[in-house]
Amino acid sequence: MSQSFPDKPVHYCYMCGNRLQPNMETCWYCGAPTHREIRPTRRCPFCAEPIRREAVKCRHCGEFLDGRAHPERQPVRQMIVVDKDLLKAMSDLRLFPGLPVPDAARNVLEDRTVRAIEDNTPDEIQQPGVRVLPAPSGAPILLEYKPGGKEVAKYMPAPPPAPPLPPAVAEKPPVAAKEPEGAIDAELADLYRTCGRCKTELLADDNFCYYCGTQYQRTYADERRAARELRRKIRRAIKVLVLLAIVALIGKD
Repeated sequence: MSQSFPDKPVHYCYMCGNRLQPNMETCWYCGAPTHREIRPTRRCPFCAEPIRREAVKCRHCGEFLDGRAHPERQPVRQMIVVDKDLLKAMSDLRLFPGLPVPDAARNVLEDRTVRAIEDNTPDEIQQPGVRVLPAPSGAPILLEYKPGGKEVAKYMPAPPPAPPLPPAVAEKPPVAAKEPEGAIDAELADLYRTCGRCKTELLADDNFCYYCGTQYQRTYADERRAARELRRKIRRAIKVLVLLAIVALIGKD
C-alpha cells in the first residue's frame, strides 16, 4: 500500500493477521510494518509529484496525463492608445515637424501616461517593432522603431476588417482507458493478487488481507496450532486405548 495514496485503510497485519489499531506503524504482535507500497508510486511526468494510479489529470500542475493535445496559446496583442494632448507633446520631439507646440503641452509627458489595452491587431501590420496609434482624426499612425531608439511616425490608411473566421469545431477529448477492477498487468501477475472477499490488491506473498483479514497462506502460528491440536488428539487417543485396555482386563476377571 502506498504511503502517499493508500487504496484502503489497514485493519489487519498482513503477516500474522492480528487486528491493528489506527495509526500504528508496526504490528504489536510480530513487528511487521503496517504501511507498505504495493505498487511503485506513480509520478507526474511534468512535475514529478506523486499522483494516484488511475489519475487522468495531475492535481499539482494541472496537466492531463491521457495524451490529449494541448491547446495552443494565442499571443496577447496590445494597442497603445494616445490622446490628442500626447500627440501635441510628441510633436515637440520632432515627430511632427512644423506643427506649433502650445506651452501647456510641453509638460504633458510628465502628467499623462500611455494606456495599453488588449486588442487584435490586423495581420497586415504584424511586423517587428511596429505599433499602431489612433490619431485624433481616427486615422491610425504607424510608428517604426529605427536604430538608435528613435521612432518615425507615418500616416497609413485603416486596414479593411478581416473576414470572420468559421466557427471552430470542438473536438471531443480522448477518453482515458481505465484498468478494470481487479485486473493486473500480465508482466506483474506473479507479484500481486486480489482479495476474493473485498477486492483489495495484495502482494502475492502476503499471508492475510490487510483490509478484511482473509487468510491466504499458512503461518508459523498456524503450524504451532496444528501441532498442538495433533498432540491433543494423540493424548486423547492414548487415553481411550488405556481405558479400553482396563475394561478388557476387568472383564476377564
